[in-house]
Amino acid sequence: MDLEVSDSVDLSLFRPSERALSYPARVKEIRDRSVVLVLLPPSQLPVAAGSMVNIKKTAQGQVFIFEAVVSQIHSAPLTLDVAITTHSKRAQRRSSPRFPVYQEIRYRRAGNEEGWLPARIWDLSAEGICIISAQKHEPEDKIIIEFTAVQKIYLVGVVRVCTAHKTGADAFALGVQFANLGNEKQKAIGRFLLENQIEKVRTAGSLLYHYTPRKPIIIPGRKSAPPA
Repeated sequence: MDLEVSDSVDLSLFRPSERALSYPARVKEIRDRSVVLVLLPPSQLPVAAGSMVNIKKTAQGQVFIFEAVVSQIHSAPLTLDVAITTHSKRAQRRSSPRFPVYQEIRYRRAGNEEGWLPARIWDLSAEGICIISAQKHEPEDKIIIEFTAVQKIYLVGVVRVCTAHKTGADAFALGVQFANLGNEKQKAIGRFLLENQIEKVRTAGSLLYHYTPRKPIIIPGRKSAPPA
């Protein structure tokens, strides 16, 4: 059924006439034609037995969409038994392209006001960011990124994936999805990306220019550089 236990998914009410909010959830159990989903806090999905919902899973460049009907609801934690009716698969397409950006930043875990960590941007879009850090994170970790390229703004994001980065075993690439940016912050990111790409065109003659440093990349927070 293209779903596995412990999969991270997004759950939304089936409302074709409007843009529905999505709620993060995790697959707890898989049955013949139904699944048990645990909604992750602080989700408060306004749903009742009989409600139609969409379940979205993203994996390896594919997006799986499952249409389902809620059969039972349990509390503490909020858990849904849902019956799958149909599902489809399509290639994942980001609505906002990512651009390579090399800039040092700092970030912290949500709720830790003093624990700022150094990192470096790897790529950036209006919807998300990939940063390189010496700190390993778990999916669903919520972080606050201080972004000062155009003006000082704070970006709230959720770690969707954390993998060892090719620059070294003690460096991690964090794929982060922004949450509730708002128009002003999106405009600030857009201005920065535009200026950044214009500068690359000026210096290299192509928007596809991707600078590869001759020296090893120094990951902020790491004691030494990876071997050449």
